[in-house]
Amino acid sequence: MNATDTSHCPRGHRCEACGVERDDLRVEVVVFARLGAGCMTLCPPCADSDVDPPVTASTAARFVQQHGWHLRRAAVAADDALIERLRRGETPPGDPTALALAAWRAEAQHRPED
Repeated sequence: MNATDTSHCPRGHRCEACGVERDDLRVEVVVFARLGAGCMTLCPPCADSDVDPPVTASTAARFVQQHGWHLRRAAVAADDALIERLRRGETPPGDPTALALAAWRAEAQHRPED
């Protein structure tokens, strides 16, 4: 999983660093020291700045937590796409993820019910 993936991160209507409302806002991944990576909606000047966004530690922690949720949503979407490809028989032969999932499903089918 790519921690810089922002494809599942929502874009806000104002810059979360300076508060400006613009049409060209974008979601960026910001690394907060000792907390991790979080996503923020930023205007181009704030996104391109060498100065860290002015946020409190609790706000930074919230951005990191929310980005984790967004990444999990991306992982679930990828799993759903893989399952759909498996159903259609479109995975390449020997794909390790497909093989592991197939083995897990076969084992689950043979387990006795509670």
